[in-house]
Amino acid sequence: MKIQLDLKTLITLAGIVAMLSGFVYTTKLRLDLIDQRIEKVEDDCRRLKRSSRSKKSHSQDSKKGTK
Repeated sequence: MKIQLDLKTLITLAGIVAMLSGFVYTTKLRLDLIDQRIEKVEDDCRRLKRSSRSKKSHSQDSKKGTK
């Protein structure tokens, strides 16, 4: 069983493969960038929670001291 492909078919297949690989590459790149941004937002959120807890405890301690 011998398969013969002409030049037009090979060029078409190569173009399709190149297009799909480019799509996969750019999609992966975008997902990696989104992951980095999400991690940064999560870190910022954790820091804000910590700072708000410490501010609450300081304000409660100062209120207890004045009573």
